[in-house]
Amino acid sequence: MFDFILSWLILIPFIGILIILGIPKTQVNAIKLCAFITSLIAFVYSLFLFILFDNSTSKFQFLEYLEWLPSLNLHLFIGVDGISVFFYIIEYFFDLDLYINKLGFCC
Repeated sequence: MFDFILSWLILIPFIGILIILGIPKTQVNAIKLCAFITSLIAFVYSLFLFILFDNSTSKFQFLEYLEWLPSLNLHLFIGVDGISVFFYIIEYFFDLDLYINKLGFCC
């Protein structure tokens, strides 16, 4: 389930955008709800990244390598270190906070 965790963290917001593009403009609440749920899923997934992170090493973790366009010598190589893990959590937490406070999803 957590193979390609970084790729999923990058793709989840884009999947949410594609879903939102399919919702009619008149259904504002459905668009807000979809944005909130997408942000919540990404935040929970970033927590799994933090939980699975090994603090005992300073090496990059969750490394992913993809030969994107080999004919042009383009490759995708991503990974996280100790500081990057916190940036992922902070990013998705602030997204979630935005949707809760600014879009009216307050309790």
